[in-house]
Amino acid sequence: MDCETIRPKLMALLDGELGDDPRRACESHLERCAVCAQTLAEFQAIRDAPPAPSETFDVWEAVQAQIEPEMLTQALLAEMRLMREEMRSLSAEVSELRLALKQAPPSPARSTALDLPYVRKSTRSPFHLV
Repeated sequence: MDCETIRPKLMALLDGELGDDPRRACESHLERCAVCAQTLAEFQAIRDAPPAPSETFDVWEAVQAQIEPEMLTQALLAEMRLMREEMRSLSAEVSELRLALKQAPPSPARSTALDLPYVRKSTRSPFHLV
């Protein structure tokens, strides 16, 4: 077989679509012809290459998929910092209130329960915000 006869059959050879006799003839030619062997190697490389991005591939979607978790993480960290500061402030306020209660003279109303304006007595729970 010559190169003109072999080249159209190279893809069929790669696909395993040739019968025994044509396959052997192609393989025999490829052993002797470096040009056809190179062509077969190029076809194989093209076949083994990763697929190209589709026409609908949106670069922004890929970039956004990587950016959004980072932005979300940063937003959550900022919110956590604010909450931490608020908790510190509230903790300091509670400490001041405890100290004020310790220093205040005892009264009969304080002996059983605190009567704070923002706490109402309920049968469900002793502390509910008004």
